Amino acid sequence: MLTDSGGRFYDSGHYSCIAASTSLFIEAYGGKVGSGGTVNSALRLVAVLPPCGSITNLTTVTLNDINNRSDSGALAQFDLNLGGGFGSTATNALGITNAMLTAANLVNMATGTSLVP
Repeated sequence: MLTDSGGRFYDSGHYSCIAASTSLFIEAYGGKVGSGGTVNSALRLVAVLPPCGSITNLTTVTLNDINNRSDSGALAQFDLNLGGGFGSTATNALGITNAMLTAANLVNMATGTSLVP
């Protein structure tokens, strides 16, 4: 998906829920920093989404440095770092679920603002 001129994108079903409680995240690659910046193909931003079953057409996600640092930190042990993504073994589903919950407690997903002082 590509963003519009304001940096917004709209997803109309590029994913399916395995279960309502399935953890999701979104990653963005490349782009410009600021309005006059040069293209940076190494740029990677990540944000944790709410559980799959609670996402609606009104769900808003902000990708910025605040949620990127918090979410990447919470999920660091699950970073595949081989073309992006996060994952765990089948025996550590609770671990990645807890990491997603930790990320959700650090940042407001909709606004990209910190929830901790």
